[in-house]
Amino acid sequence: MRLTEVYNRLKIDEFWKQVEVSYMSGEVNMPPKLQGLLNDADTLVFEKFGLKPSDKVYFIAGSARLHLDPKLKKTFTLKGDIGDLDMVIPDKSIWERALEKGTLPKDEVTLDGAKGYAYRPNDNKVIEVFSVWNPAFGGDEYADTTVRTSKEIVNDAVEKGGYYFMSIGDVIDYKLKMNREKEKDVVELIDRFRNAPDTEENMEHFFRKLVDIIGEKETETLRKTIN
Repeated sequence: MRLTEVYNRLKIDEFWKQVEVSYMSGEVNMPPKLQGLLNDADTLVFEKFGLKPSDKVYFIAGSARLHLDPKLKKTFTLKGDIGDLDMVIPDKSIWERALEKGTLPKDEVTLDGAKGYAYRPNDNKVIEVFSVWNPAFGGDEYADTTVRTSKEIVNDAVEKGGYYFMSIGDVIDYKLKMNREKEKDVVELIDRFRNAPDTEENMEHFFRKLVDIIGEKETETLRKTIN
């Protein structure tokens, strides 16, 4: 990776962390459908893995993070409720311990090489748990997409309403990875906004510009991916 790419990457990462603190750190109004899925996960996931929601060893992936914030939902024109819940627990020892204890049903768990573990509860068809989160596994336009490791994403996961969600930076990151040329435009956009007054109006304007950069086609793909 060239020095300019490293600099741009650090600048983007720093900016998203500032956004999380200054723009998205308010009280969470959990959507009813998402709250229902989390209630189910308390029994079907946390209890079976021997975890508590407050244990920072997992993250709830993409879709839920955007549905959490009305401002983001509006910006990305997401319609309707969240359809499912994807969770990631990268530490394989947690999986092995739960399987050995028998609290995690072996007939509901698969292990597939680089894709790692996957747990799909028979009693719930809309909750899935993985040990690796990688959009490239989905193929098609995501086939060549590279993202940070699941452990890195866990480290930067953000607590919302008592649960850990993927950071907004990581949600947007994998969309940018689909088109490296657009990362330069995002850096320029960040440079224009990073010293602007810290107001909701400015941040909403920033996100609208971000959607413009990502593009209509990619934004529509994001909507389909996260709904």
